[in-house]
Amino acid sequence: EVQLSPEYKNALILRGHLMDASSAAVAIIFSIIIAILLSRRLSAPVQALTEGAKRAAEDELPAPVQVSATGELGDLADAFNHMLASRKETENRLHRELLLNEALAQLSRELISSSDHLEKIASLVLEKAQDLTGSAHGYVSSINQKNGDNICHAFTEIINGQCAVSAEKKHIIFHPDKNGKYAELWGYSLNEEKPFYTNDPANHPEFIGIPEGHPALEQFLSLPVLFDNVAVGQISLANPGRPYTNNDIAIIERVADLYALAINRSRSLQEREKLLIDLRQSQKMEAIGTLAGGIAHDFNNILSAIFGFTGISLLQCEKDSKMYYNLTMVQKAAFRARDLVAQILTFSRQKKSEPFPIQIVPTVKEAIKLLRASLPSSIELQQQISSESGKIIADPVQIHQIVMNICTNASHAMPKKGGTIQIVLENVTVEEKAAMQSKDFHIGPYLLLSISDNGAGMTKEILERIFEPFYTTKEKGRGTGMGLSTVHGIMQEYGGVITVESTPSEGTIFNLFFPRIEGNEQQEAAVSSVISAPMGSGNILFVDDEAELAQLGKNMLELLGYTVDIFTSSPSALEKFRAAPNSYDLIITDQTMPKMSGMELSSEILSIRPDIPVFLCTGYSSFVSDKEARNCGIRKFFMKPLHVQQLARAMKDAIGSKASL
Repeated sequence: EVQLSPEYKNALILRGHLMDASSAAVAIIFSIIIAILLSRRLSAPVQALTEGAKRAAEDELPAPVQVSATGELGDLADAFNHMLASRKETENRLHRELLLNEALAQLSRELISSSDHLEKIASLVLEKAQDLTGSAHGYVSSINQKNGDNICHAFTEIINGQCAVSAEKKHIIFHPDKNGKYAELWGYSLNEEKPFYTNDPANHPEFIGIPEGHPALEQFLSLPVLFDNVAVGQISLANPGRPYTNNDIAIIERVADLYALAINRSRSLQEREKLLIDLRQSQKMEAIGTLAGGIAHDFNNILSAIFGFTGISLLQCEKDSKMYYNLTMVQKAAFRARDLVAQILTFSRQKKSEPFPIQIVPTVKEAIKLLRASLPSSIELQQQISSESGKIIADPVQIHQIVMNICTNASHAMPKKGGTIQIVLENVTVEEKAAMQSKDFHIGPYLLLSISDNGAGMTKEILERIFEPFYTTKEKGRGTGMGLSTVHGIMQEYGGVITVESTPSEGTIFNLFFPRIEGNEQQEAAVSSVISAPMGSGNILFVDDEAELAQLGKNMLELLGYTVDIFTSSPSALEKFRAAPNSYDLIITDQTMPKMSGMELSSEILSIRPDIPVFLCTGYSSFVSDKEARNCGIRKFFMKPLHVQQLARAMKDAIGSKASL
C-alpha cells in the first residue's frame, strides 16, 4: 500500500476544491450569459412597444412592431399594431374629409361670388374630383334642356379623340340618340340614372373599345348630376392607379350636389335674362301698340273721307267714263291703305281677326306659287308639306301674310349667287319635357310651319330685336320693319309659339307652332263681291264729332235715298232724340267722342227706345269690341273707314220694309 505524504494529500484536496470552484464559476458564468440573452430577448419587444407607444403619444405613427414572441406579449404586440392601423385609417379618413370640406367650401364661395360661373365651377369641380380620388382623367358636363346634348365644360385628354369638338374648340358634346339615350360606357350612368364604377372597364357590357391614341382605361367612375331627381349634368373620372370604391362614389356625390346647384343657378340666370328680354319686348310692343292705335284712329278718319267722297263720286259717274276708272283706282289705293292700318293694329294686338277652323295647306301652297313668280331664279324654293296636316283656328289671309313676310325676308338675306328656302309643314306633339322649355308652350298637338334659309343669318344682337316694330337692317327702300312684327302679333293672337335660330353666314330657321284642333268641321269663308250699293229710305240720326265726316255721312246717305240729321255733339244728339224718339229709323254714331262716347250715347238712346237699330263706328278703340257692342244692344259694329256698299246693305237689312232698291 502506497503511503501518500500529507503534503501530497493536501495538494490533491486543494486541486479538487479548485476544480469544483472552476466548475461552479463556469456554471455561474454560463448562467449569467443565458440570463443576459434571455433578458435581451424579453426586453426587445417591450422596448419596441414602449418606443411605439411613446411615438404614438407624440402624434407620430410608428411602423408596426415586429414581435416573434407568443403568449401575452405577442397578443399585446398584435393589439398595438391593430390600434396603429385603425388610427392610420381614421387619420386618412379625417384627411379625406378635410380635403372634401375644403373643396366644398371653395366651390360654395365660387358659387356665391361668380355671376357667369358655370365654366369656372365645372373646371374647379373636375380639379377637386381628381384630387379627392387621385384620378388621372375625367370630364364635367351639363345637359342641354332642349335637345339633351351632354356638353363638357371641363375635360382632360382622356376624351380628346372620343367626341366631335365644336367649331369654337371650346366644348366637347355627347349627343343622345332619337330615344334620348347615350351611347357607350360614358353614357351608362345617365341612362341608368345612378352612379357606378368599374375596375375592369374592358369587360363592362357597354364598353366597345377606345379610339386610336386614346389613353387606356384601367378604372372608370361616372355619376349623373341630379337636381330635383332630374339629370342636369355628369361627372366622370378614370385611372386613379388603384381600385375605385363606394367611398369614391360617396365623395363625388357630395361634390355633385353643389355642382347641381351651380347648373340650376346658371339656368335660372339664363331664364331670368330671357324673361327680361321678353318683358322689354312686351313693353316696346305695348308702347308702339298704343301709338299705333292713336295713329290708326286718325288715319281711318282720313280714309273715311276718301272712301266716302270716292263712293259718292262713283255713284254720280258713268261707269264707262275715264273719271269712273280713275276713282276706282283711288278706291283701290284706299283699300290698300286700310289694310296697312289693319296690319299695324294686328302686330300691336289692338285688332282681333275673326279666325275659324281651316286646313292651311292650300293657303301655304298658294303663297309658294306667288313666291316662285316673284323671287329671282337663283333662289330655290323647296317644300315638304304633309297633306295630312291638321286644322288650326286661323285667318287664311294672315297665314298667307306670315308665309310671304318670312320668305321675303329670307330672300333678302340671300347672297347674290342665290340660295335655298325650305318650307316644311307637319303635325307635331309637344311633350311635357319640351313644354317646360318655354312658358308659351302647352302639352298637346301643334301644327309646325318651319321656314329655313341658308342666307346671311343674324347675330345674337339682331336676333333679339327682329320682332320690334319698324326695326330693320335692310337698306332704304327694301323694308319697313313691319313684317316680322306682324308675324309676332298674329302668332300671339293665335296662342301659338314662334322660335328663331340663326347663325351668321349659315342661315336662319323660323319655327311657328300653331295649336292644332281635332274634328272634321271646316268653315268656308263667304266672300261676296259688292257690285252696287242698295238704295233705301228712312230717317237717320248721324253723330260724329268731326264736322267733315258728319257732313260726308249726310251726303253719302242722302245719295242712297235717306233723310239725315247730323250732329257733332253727343249730348246735342241725345237731346234731339229725346224730343222726338219716334222720328228716326236708325242711329249711326262714332265711338270716340268728347263728353259722351258712342257706347254711352247708344245706351241712353236704347233706354228710351229699345227697338231702334243702332250702328257703332270707330277708327280704333281698345275699350270696345264687336261682341261687347252687341251685348249692349248695338245692332252693327263697323271699323272705319266705312265701306259704302257694306253700310248700305246693313242699313237696308236694319230698316226692313222701308228700304227699297
